[in-house]
Amino acid sequence: MLRITFMRPTGKLLLSNWECNECHFLYRDVKPYETNEPMELSLLVSTDEDLSSIVYRSAFATLTIPELGVEVQPGSAYQGTVTTVRGLLEIIIDNVGSLCKKKNCEKN
Repeated sequence: MLRITFMRPTGKLLLSNWECNECHFLYRDVKPYETNEPMELSLLVSTDEDLSSIVYRSAFATLTIPELGVEVQPGSAYQGTVTTVRGLLEIIIDNVGSLCKKKNCEKN
């Protein structure tokens, strides 16, 4: 069981999707349409269906997963994303792997 918590100041979102007619490159973008006071949102993930829940992590959101000892701070180049809980976990795994390669982490 995981509890994923976001601290976010975003209200409504502007979702954009473009496709190049020549090369069919897809460009997707998520931007805040309005900004609200920061609030904490938590999702308890306890079933496989919960992994398919759609979530938005804004460019300013801190993401914490206490059960995994994970806290992800927003970075200056981060744009925000709409994904599933499974997608967030895959992003975290990919980034931890690249960080470990840079720092020569040892597997426990």
